[in-house]
Amino acid sequence: MAKSQDVEIPDAGLIPRPRNFAYLTGVFKPRTGVSISVDPAFAAEAIWALSVLESAFTVRFTLKATGKGTIHVAQVPGLGAEGYRLTIKPAGVRAEASEPAGAFYALQTLRALALIYGDRAPACQIEDEPRFPWRGYMLDTVRNFFEPSFIKRFIDLAALHKLNRFHWHLTDDQGWRMPVRSHPELADTAARKIDRRYLPHVERTLVYSEATITEVVAYAAERHVLVIPEIEMPGHVTALLSAHPEFSCVGGEFEPEDRFGIFPDVLCAGSDKAFDFIGDVLSETTRLFPGPFIHFGGDEVPIERWAACPRCQARIDAEGLPDATALRGWFTRRVTAMLMERNRRAVGWDEVVEGAVPSEVVVMAWRSAERGAAAARAGHDVVMCPSTKACYLDHKHLDSAEEPGHLGVSTVRDSYSFEPLAGFDVAIAPHVLGIQGNLWTELMYFGRQVEYMAFPRLSALSETGWTPEGRKTFEGFSKRLPYWGRALDRLDVARYRGPLG
Repeated sequence: MAKSQDVEIPDAGLIPRPRNFAYLTGVFKPRTGVSISVDPAFAAEAIWALSVLESAFTVRFTLKATGKGTIHVAQVPGLGAEGYRLTIKPAGVRAEASEPAGAFYALQTLRALALIYGDRAPACQIEDEPRFPWRGYMLDTVRNFFEPSFIKRFIDLAALHKLNRFHWHLTDDQGWRMPVRSHPELADTAARKIDRRYLPHVERTLVYSEATITEVVAYAAERHVLVIPEIEMPGHVTALLSAHPEFSCVGGEFEPEDRFGIFPDVLCAGSDKAFDFIGDVLSETTRLFPGPFIHFGGDEVPIERWAACPRCQARIDAEGLPDATALRGWFTRRVTAMLMERNRRAVGWDEVVEGAVPSEVVVMAWRSAERGAAAARAGHDVVMCPSTKACYLDHKHLDSAEEPGHLGVSTVRDSYSFEPLAGFDVAIAPHVLGIQGNLWTELMYFGRQVEYMAFPRLSALSETGWTPEGRKTFEGFSKRLPYWGRALDRLDVARYRGPLG
């Protein structure tokens, strides 16, 4: 029989909460000789599962090429791309899925239960599938650089939460972290970081190698996580201009910033050479990142330089634009067309909507949820990630002088209570692809700090992305969170443990 205290744990402590969950009698406690078998379509998922299940259950597993293992994953039709059924009994486990992602999430759920309960899993039956297709998280590796080992660890923690989009912020005023074969000067100049916290100052060149990027992309793909790179333009380009001041409107000397904010110098929209450079960068980005989306930023673009620049004024006249404000939309339309030529779909922050850009552009609503609704009404697909007390994980967990974070407060309750479809009528709701939690790292210097700022708020957002709205309650989440915390503790996650708000 299952232990009574186990039965009293809602949904066995799982986060995100499954669509349907029911306890059965007993527990599954694998012993030496336990085996995994899968139908041929799920061979890659079995290889991934072997090591993580051994670690979670603390017992040696074998992989059966044929036949039925103690844990068997069968391919069955009709369960959707990411849906699965999971039946756990004392004698063994059967999972069913239609596609590899569903098989992965079935095995991930089994792993999660073992992490919560130690070396066993309660007997139960689960039928599950996600609410939204886009369940994302963004990590800024520009303001502070994080080693590939941590990036892979964070991908694994996110995949445990059934998140499936990794938005990798790679360029900004403070640095350029992606190599470009045709422009090695970017690594020599734009990737420099001068740390003025110390005397003497410490200068380093921080750029991810092609091999590292390829390794991270493959690591994410094994966990059914799509990597979406962000290359900022036309604003947030001070580091780029340190290597190519001729692409600015005014010229001069630049160096990667060690300050934070919005800076006046942007890419010159009247420079044909600047667009040749952009083409080189986009070609390299699409070579390194095979996914369908490229994020080009588009946010916080001051137009003062454009308004005073003879080349930009000539562009405005040539294109029949009314003023420098309209030039921002023209710039976005041109970059969007360049991405379409490379078989990629453009993603931008919500400012891009102001420039009459094509509806194919995916909009990330960061300034407010209302801007997401406005973008959807204009025909754009949107990802909801508003900074207003919900999805910005650089904010403080708690309104306290002792709590790290800045630019606001976003409690665990705030993150959990965010409803991405609030304000969307039936006609435009299908444009919401999903949600995302954003980690800007101006004040996060180490991976442990990133984990502390992310969890459990990213756990809360994962439930919003996965679980049907009718199955979500903050009270239920709060009851499950201490048990989910066991899983995070098993993985040595540095997490916030204070009031939930």
